[in-house]
Amino acid sequence: MTDFMDPELEAALSGFGLGVDDSSEDEPARLVLDDVCLACRLGYHVECELFWEALAAGREHDEVCCCEGDFSVEDAFVEEERRRLQGAGSGYVPAPGSFLDSPAPSRLKEFPAYWGTFLGMKPLDEYVDALSAGRKIAAEVAPIDPGKVCEWAWLARAGGGVVPIIGCPGRPMSDRHHGPDKNTMRNEVGTNLHRICDWCHNQWHAKNDPFYGPRAMKPHPTEDKDIIDPTVPFEPAPGLPSHPHDPHTRATDQEVYAEDAARREEARRHGANI
Repeated sequence: MTDFMDPELEAALSGFGLGVDDSSEDEPARLVLDDVCLACRLGYHVECELFWEALAAGREHDEVCCCEGDFSVEDAFVEEERRRLQGAGSGYVPAPGSFLDSPAPSRLKEFPAYWGTFLGMKPLDEYVDALSAGRKIAAEVAPIDPGKVCEWAWLARAGGGVVPIIGCPGRPMSDRHHGPDKNTMRNEVGTNLHRICDWCHNQWHAKNDPFYGPRAMKPHPTEDKDIIDPTVPFEPAPGLPSHPHDPHTRATDQEVYAEDAARREEARRHGANI
């Protein structure tokens, strides 16, 4: 779909976050430019290709466009320009009244949820692809900037769940993780949505995934299939302890280095050259 697009334009949009999708269950997918139809790129989300495909097939359209309303060329370039100028020097201040002299634009609104409120485009029970939508929202509310350190570094009981883990000794953040409630729509930053390194991410899942059952499902509103029900928590199986994430208690240097050494040794046993 991008053959007609200027390479510089496509590169700028990719820099904004329209990059390669990620198959990790807890890493929110970023918008992929090739997956955004021409109508959505122009801002006509109600005329998304999915609408016309449904019309041609004689089935009812569920009013969810291919990007779920997330794509905006104007917002993309405003944010890209803001990041470019701010990266030029720590003393950069936007001119008063300029298009950069405001917070990054957001189309998210507050809606009620079983944990309190959540940010989204519509009520929680109206999402037909909650897993993907939750990842996109997470990418907006919790951006990962180059050079930032894992939020679980040096923590003694990171991530919560059945088996909280000891954090790393300060690896760079690279992944977004939902837990102990693995519902990707629950994007409470620092409580249930965490920006962490891949080592901590893999360690938490290795120790906690066996205690989770299947996600709650419900019938699709228009098609003969089941979809994820985001109005139900995805927590450890009933009867098991589920601890909250503890962002305050620090591990000792000895505990952190011993845990890191154990992880490296385990990786070596599986063929890693580290």
